[in-house]
Amino acid sequence: MRRKWLHCSCINLLLFIPICWVPLLLYLRLGSQTGGEANLRLVGFKTRDGFSPLNEARRVGIHAGRGGGARRHNAKSLGSIPESIAGKIGPLVGRDFHRADDADTKWRELDLAKGKDMHGNEPDVVRLTVSRKLRRKPENLENENVRKSYSTRTFGSPEKNGTLELHLLGEKRGHLTDAEKIPLSVYGNGTLPFRQTGYRWRDDGPGESGKPVYLSPKEQQVANATFSINQFNLLVSHQIALNRTLPDVRPPRCRILRYPKNLPTTSVIIVFHNEAWSTLLRTVTSVINRSSRELVKEIVLVDDASEPKFDWLQKPLEKYVAGLPVSVKVERLKSRQGIVAARHLGVSVSKGEVLTFLDSHCECTKGWLEPLLERIARDRTRVTSPVIDSISDTTFEYSAAPGLPLIGGFSWLPEFTWTGVPLREQRRVNYDIHLPLRTPTMAGGLFAIHRDFFRRLGGYDTGMRIWGGENLQLSFKVWQCGGSLEIVPCSHVGHVFRSTTPYDFPEGAETTVLRNNRRFLEVWADAYTREVLYAMTPAYRGVDYGDVSGEIALRDRLGCKGFQWYLDAVYPEHTLPLKFSVLGAIKNLGVNMCLDGIASRKDGRRDVDIDAALELCQGSGPGQVFAYNSRNQLQHDRQCLTAVEGTKAAQLRFCIGDEARNANQRWVYNSKGMTIVNVSTKNCLDVKPSEADDDIFLATMNECDGALSQQWTMHNITIRGFS
Repeated sequence: MRRKWLHCSCINLLLFIPICWVPLLLYLRLGSQTGGEANLRLVGFKTRDGFSPLNEARRVGIHAGRGGGARRHNAKSLGSIPESIAGKIGPLVGRDFHRADDADTKWRELDLAKGKDMHGNEPDVVRLTVSRKLRRKPENLENENVRKSYSTRTFGSPEKNGTLELHLLGEKRGHLTDAEKIPLSVYGNGTLPFRQTGYRWRDDGPGESGKPVYLSPKEQQVANATFSINQFNLLVSHQIALNRTLPDVRPPRCRILRYPKNLPTTSVIIVFHNEAWSTLLRTVTSVINRSSRELVKEIVLVDDASEPKFDWLQKPLEKYVAGLPVSVKVERLKSRQGIVAARHLGVSVSKGEVLTFLDSHCECTKGWLEPLLERIARDRTRVTSPVIDSISDTTFEYSAAPGLPLIGGFSWLPEFTWTGVPLREQRRVNYDIHLPLRTPTMAGGLFAIHRDFFRRLGGYDTGMRIWGGENLQLSFKVWQCGGSLEIVPCSHVGHVFRSTTPYDFPEGAETTVLRNNRRFLEVWADAYTREVLYAMTPAYRGVDYGDVSGEIALRDRLGCKGFQWYLDAVYPEHTLPLKFSVLGAIKNLGVNMCLDGIASRKDGRRDVDIDAALELCQGSGPGQVFAYNSRNQLQHDRQCLTAVEGTKAAQLRFCIGDEARNANQRWVYNSKGMTIVNVSTKNCLDVKPSEADDDIFLATMNECDGALSQQWTMHNITIRGFS
């Protein structure tokens, strides 16, 4: 009886299963397809086993993001998505692409898996989830038709009503690959329409992996005509996805380091003025996608009074950032005040323990943030900078130099310069390319500092205007008041380096820079150094630098060290001509012209071996100031006059301090015969006409014959108050 009952039960169960499952299978098969009104939800993430629901997701990407392990999986399963639709959108989902909607776009935070004590460099990022009302038949979802249907829409202008913001369409691996066609007639007045003629997504899109982008001749004409707006190639920038991939350029050991879980949080502060849409949002996107979520408290965008014609920086920007998975604030100055006031505004509204400052045309790479914060967590008086890699202003190629990075110094003006790592610092880190390097100065655009230390130092000098000198002011203040500056090789951030600034200086660029420089020199340099610099650049004496008594009082209250301590302990490799036999112009009696360091690089080249040139004597100005130093070198800033062995050339090359190797840089001045003789070649310094420029002569080497062209006078400038 029992066996018969079990037999009947099994038969009934087998008959009952189809009754329950057939409707469900039909539902999964057909979904809620009602013509063009189906709700399509592509929510989840790809795994080795297919398409997983959202609530199982862990490390995934945001709409403009990359990262995580999803790229390594080749899943094709569309889970419960109806086949009739899945067949059309399969290529999109197979590429880990999620569509956004112009009316219904929402962010959903994920319950991210976190380690208990340590975390690596992988960012925790979230994925855009979408519920879209289809207004077309499912067959219109093919990739090519999607591209065509959006080809005539515009975005980015507040005058456009109901337009689709195409920059929201790319999710994690969505790529903008076709050029934004920018009409010259429109772009000529500074208005950027953001018009798309094509929109597709592919892994080998323009600029992917940091590769350069090259234009057709017709496109290059447009790029050339619009280059001056931001002093970089706008057409190329707008072709590149906001979330483009970049190579991992960190030293090998940096890629496996793990950092304490309790690192301090940071507020990322980005100041912009008339910035291009694509570069600004590529900066923001890279911060979000390549930073651990728990570390970024917020991103603060500060608009330093961008002009109204750059309308995409107004409401469109606020609308865009409102949908991002990290809190993004947009603060605005009512009038142009410059980087100091703008950054101070950003600090005042921020909440993170650490302040991380970035320029508005950067791209952060994988693992960039943790190394900066970890060094500050160990010592709050450290100010950390990433290795700043170059992004080409013409092709947007991402370039990272191998080996040790450059560190910061300063020139005779003074202005910030890059310089090689001295041997003493290489020895200090035991020649380890992974360890942080101490740097005398920082470039100032990209760095992190603890909020409490920044407040203790009084921040920037609020009397500085617009731009220039604030990086040196803060560098001197940090070192002299008990802190230190480091460049961290495990952190890399790309920066678009421009040959000139596109911004206006209300008081003029030269006056503004001289004023800002004089302010920090009056506070942080000693009297003798100041007088030497003012003697070399007399224009300093005529500039109104305002009141610096507050900064001096702060320096005294903090008990900061003197400038000579800084030069001896922090920057002994400096090139300041504080010890010299002669400091001034070197004039040739044959052509009545003076050696000129600036004329020597009229072609724009710097820090390379260049022929020394002569130009009409000016009587003042740093270009014609040379120091006949204690090593008998004729020095102009970091370069020394060098007799090139085997030729007659006399060039400006980097000064060599080792006397065993610098004989061709040492000169003997015969005041009686007025000749300048090279120690190595025994030849006399002479001149010859320049074949490239009728206005200048070039220095050369010839056998000493007493010719007038071999006679020189050295003129000492007056150092006020010092003999």
